Amino acid sequence: FTFNWDRYRYYSPDSFKAINLVKLMGAAKFEIDAMDAYFDVTSRVNNPKIKSENAILIPSDFEFHMSDSSFLRVQPNNAHAYSLLMVYKGENIKINGGNLIGDRWEHDYNPVVDLYGKTYYSHDWGHVTHVSGGKNILLEGINISNGSGDGFVVHGSTIRAEDGTPGKAIISENVIVRNCTIDAS
Repeated sequence: FTFNWDRYRYYSPDSFKAINLVKLMGAAKFEIDAMDAYFDVTSRVNNPKIKSENAILIPSDFEFHMSDSSFLRVQPNNAHAYSLLMVYKGENIKINGGNLIGDRWEHDYNPVVDLYGKTYYSHDWGHVTHVSGGKNILLEGINISNGSGDGFVVHGSTIRAEDGTPGKAIISENVIVRNCTIDAS
């Protein structure tokens, strides 16, 4: 399935429900060619589940392919946390090609108050690419840049139990990053 995104420029997180629709229709691959777009992926809480609801979320047993002419960008914001492209509790996923770009140089670094009333002076949880509780994940040939925090991060699906065991967390396993460039993050 190939979707022509040429006439679009700005998207909310709901815009990429098309990926889930394609998956529900039985397809196993989503391809993007020429595209230069900004996505509002801000999160007012640094929680992987909540961040996944605002990110471009790639589902299990799926391939997401971008061309060299694909530029997916974070809409400049003042959030202390965001994830542009994310795998959350997913497995058997391939993501390749394209350019994923954060808002590092346009970001508003003023203090921000999260949903729970806590003030954050640091904005270092702006992730361009984020795997949280992912298994058998391949990222290949992607240019990742300009995160206000990390260009690429791998976590469990949640924090561990107090005794240090995984508890209810799904631990990320077999995450491969191959021939990617991660810059200015």
